[in-house]
Amino acid sequence: MPRLCHHPHARKGERLYSFGSSTYKPKDKHASPYWLDEESFLEVKRRFYRDGVWDRQGVKDYLALPCKNRADALDMVEVVEEHTLVKSTIVGAREKVTYYGANGKRVRIEHEMPGGGTQVFPAPRKLGEVRRLW
Repeated sequence: MPRLCHHPHARKGERLYSFGSSTYKPKDKHASPYWLDEESFLEVKRRFYRDGVWDRQGVKDYLALPCKNRADALDMVEVVEEHTLVKSTIVGAREKVTYYGANGKRVRIEHEMPGGGTQVFPAPRKLGEVRRLW
């Protein structure tokens, strides 16, 4: 569960970002409230982007993304109407993942994600169309 921080104001034309998986369609703005504002996105980029390559596991751990989110796609949406956002700090999370080895044996591991990033919760009806950037 995220820890609420403050209520910033989203201005018309401001961009919000979301990491996702290339095997899925761009994010549905009505299905999930989790986005990164420009400041939060630039912080993730500063920490996890080097020489043209994203540290996808670093992004996943910092944003506590679920196992199905591969962090190999980036979606963007523009704010079309000014409104107040809720901004929160992402707390750590733990997930259990099952893998199948080459021998067919099932292996379960528990993965810790420390969190620490921030996210915003915009009003979906005040956002434009979601676009896949990469």
